[in-house]
Formats: sequence, C-alpha cells, structure tokens
Amino acid sequence: MFTRKDCQFENSWQACLIRFAQKATPMASRTKLGRRRHLDIKAGKRPDVPLKGNMKLRTRFIVQAALIAAVYASLTLLLQPISYGIIQFRVSEALTILPALMPAAIPGLFVGCLLSNTLGGMGWQDIVFGSLTTLAAAALTWRFRRWTWFAPFPPVVLNGAIVGTYLWFLFGKAGNISLPIICLSVAAGEAAVCILLGLPLLWFIRRSRPLQHAIGLETTPQKIGSQP
Repeated sequence: MFTRKDCQFENSWQACLIRFAQKATPMASRTKLGRRRHLDIKAGKRPDVPLKGNMKLRTRFIVQAALIAAVYASLTLLLQPISYGIIQFRVSEALTILPALMPAAIPGLFVGCLLSNTLGGMGWQDIVFGSLTTLAAAALTWRFRRWTWFAPFPPVVLNGAIVGTYLWFLFGKAGNISLPIICLSVAAGEAAVCILLGLPLLWFIRRSRPLQHAIGLETTPQKIGSQP
C-alpha cells in the first residue's frame, strides 16, 4: 500500500508520482482512464484525468449534446422561412461539421433536427427521414474526422439524396418538378451552408483555445485539410 512515507525522501512531485505509479499499476489498469493516468504519471507528467473521471466525462458529453441540440433547433425555428421546403438554406446545418471535433455532436444534431422537424417540418416524413439522415451524416463525419475537407460531404450528399427524394414525393409530383432538380436544389443549399459557414466555424474552433476550453473540447489546432 502506498503511504506518505514513500514520498518523504523524494525531491519532486514527479518522483513521488512515479513511485505511486509503480505501486498502483494493478488498480490503474482496471479502466481506460486509469491506464491513461498511470502512463502520464510514469512519464513524469501531472495526471490530468482523475481515476474517478468517468462521471465528469459523461456529464460533459451530455451538456455538449444538449447545447448543440438547443442551438440547432433555435436557429432552424428562428429562420423558419428559409429552413424548410424544396429551396432551403438551413443555417443550422453549419453545425453538422461539429462531429469532426466531438462525438457529442452526433446525438446533439439528431435531437436538434428531430425537434426542428417536429415543430416546424414538412410532416412525418421530415421528422423520421430528415432526422435519421442528419444522424447518419453526423456519424459519417465523426468516422472520417481525420480529413477536414471531408466534413461537409456526408450532410451534403445524404440530404441531397434522401431529403430531396421525399420532398419530391411531397411536392415535386404535383408541381411537375423532376427528382434530380429537387435533389440538386437541396444539395446546393446544404453545400453553401456547410462550406461557407461550416468550414470557417471548424477552422475558428480549432484555433481558438478559449472557445475550446469553454465548450470542453480537448484538441489541438490543426490546419484545414491536415490529419491530426
């Protein structure tokens, strides 16, 4: 067992922590956070993750997801005239690049889109298929987060194909508008938002240490188009 006597002849906190790491290896290896803490101590670093940090990480995940959902829904409903329909410029879709930075954006975007489409959407098709499209796009963005330039592609392609298809069934047939035109219209609006607003937002967050700290994001600045 590790006691204060083990540290009384050590000259620095690093040596003391290394001594502790040598005795605490079985305990530290039980969890991922414990292993990370153990490696930090062994390398002579101050451990930045407590052994009981799971609850803190879960709380931060929930808060981040709730904040993203609230911002997404608020922007969509405040700009409702341009957020729905065949020709749409949904400004809140700029947030779809956030999964490239944090996994909490995946449920956050899904819940935000679900709320938006429930309160002001185009019917049950928009609630079900629109929300699931956002969820799938967010998951793909997170999956390929190493490539920054890829972040706008999943929401643009999936929204253009899926949202454009059910909008054609709802409005295109009656107005004699072809399916490709509606899909291209939705994809063009999505691309404009994700590229003109989303990528600059991603760039700004990655270079703003105060903002990263405020939203609980542990990352390092990267150049656009580079791999972490």
